[in-house]
Order: sequence, then C-alpha cells, then structure tokens
Amino acid sequence: MEKQKVLFYDKKGNINLADISKIDSDMKIIAYNDASDKIGSLECYLTDGRIFISNIECLKKERGKGIGTALLDILDYALKDKEGIVYGIYSPHNEIDEEKTRLFYQSNGYAVVSKEEFESNRLNYTGLEEDDFNEANKKYGYSIVYKNNVKKDKYRFIEIEDFLIEQDGWGKNEKSLLHRW
Repeated sequence: MEKQKVLFYDKKGNINLADISKIDSDMKIIAYNDASDKIGSLECYLTDGRIFISNIECLKKERGKGIGTALLDILDYALKDKEGIVYGIYSPHNEIDEEKTRLFYQSNGYAVVSKEEFESNRLNYTGLEEDDFNEANKKYGYSIVYKNNVKKDKYRFIEIEDFLIEQDGWGKNEKSLLHRW
C-alpha cells in the first residue's frame, strides 16, 4: 500500500488534511478537518488508461466550502503521471441537487455527457464506451461525467511528509495546526 498526505485550504480559509491511499488499482482519498473529523472522501479505480470515480461525497454541513473540488484536485495530482480519461456516473440525489451537481462537475473541468450526446459526438469522448452508458442507465438512469486526465502546472494544496512543512506565503502558522493531526 502506498500512502501520501496533503494539506489544503477550504473556501473559508480553514486548513484541512487529506490522506491518499493506493492499493493496486484502487485509490481512496479521505479529507479531514483540523479536529480530525472526516469531512469528505473520493474512491476510484484505475484500469487500462481509464480512471473510474466510484464515489465522491462530502458531509452536508461541509458542502459549498470547496472540499469536493479539493478532492478532485488531489485526484488529479495523484494521477498526474497517468494518461487516459477520468469518468464517473453522474447521479444527483434529487432534482434540486441536479443543477448543483452539474455545475460542480463542470466547474472542475468535467463534461456531463448523456448517451445521446455520446452517440452523436463520439470523437469528442475518446476512451468512453457504449457499455459505460449501458451500465450507468441500468443501475442509475443517469449520464456520465468525463474529462481527459491532463497534468496541471499548479495544484491548490501542498504535499507533506511527517507533518513538517515550511512554505512561504501561506500567512498562517501551519506547523502548530499540523500537530492537531
């Protein structure tokens, strides 16, 4: 098993910790607040240049703070040396959440693709297969979220080792905060 730890700020300026665990082709990212409470998680698995997000969740009271965006950004970082596509089943909890869920994925670089869109523009969605939609529709009746995995020049968090860090420009005393974990 391979493990990493990263720090990230939420939109309110709170510093949070995330654990990245990789076991074979499975990966799990768990986000914690400074009280060591789990506030969100992302699970995915990797197969032949395809990264499938099987679950992403954030505590209801933590929504809107950038935790989900941070989880997707940490996933991008963890997969920075992998080529291929990242996709998942788009499944909002209800009609009220549908627009928020769509905007969340789109603001993070994902396209929300219906089977009809895929069938009329297959060349735009390299790596997706018709079976992906058949599975999504069979289980959930929803679309697919999709993006090409592209290495970024900059990430919104910092990788840490042994909870020691010195980074210019943060404007807070990170060392004392880190000892809480």
